[in-house]
Amino acid sequence: MVKKTILLALLLCMASCFYARTDYGNIRLKPYRFTIKSNSNPDVYKIIDTTKLYELVDAINIKYNQRPNSLKKEFLKFYANGRVGEFEVYYESDIKSLDPKKAKMAYYNYDGKNLVIQIYFEHPQGGGLIKKNFKEIKRDTLELINDSYLYQYKILDLPKDFLIYKPDW
Repeated sequence: MVKKTILLALLLCMASCFYARTDYGNIRLKPYRFTIKSNSNPDVYKIIDTTKLYELVDAINIKYNQRPNSLKKEFLKFYANGRVGEFEVYYESDIKSLDPKKAKMAYYNYDGKNLVIQIYFEHPQGGGLIKKNFKEIKRDTLELINDSYLYQYKILDLPKDFLIYKPDW
């Protein structure tokens, strides 16, 4: 009986480790793996715009007031129903560069006071969630903050042709 219980527990544990990948190798987790729920508050659209693209232009370490030596390319695309795509590549002349299957999956939630974004990341030692909170919008820049960094995203206009996609998560 003990062997069967251990075997069953081991199988359940292993089954929870599996996840789907897109054609481009990006992971698609079940929503329950995120600690926030998808947004259902329409007031969030006073803060973010689903017809825009947000390009990371600066990151500042809050504790040491330092910038990293190099900044990786990163673009955020907000979708309806609390979904966000984090893209590493965007070409103004290529509609397919914003195909959600090429993005890391993320969710956002606005509770009326706080806008929170959670992005799933993967690296050789494992994976996890990065949580970023809305700080403010200054002119054409969205600022997000977490325990270590202040992130600044330049708000870019997107041609209407690029707004054809819906996220696959």
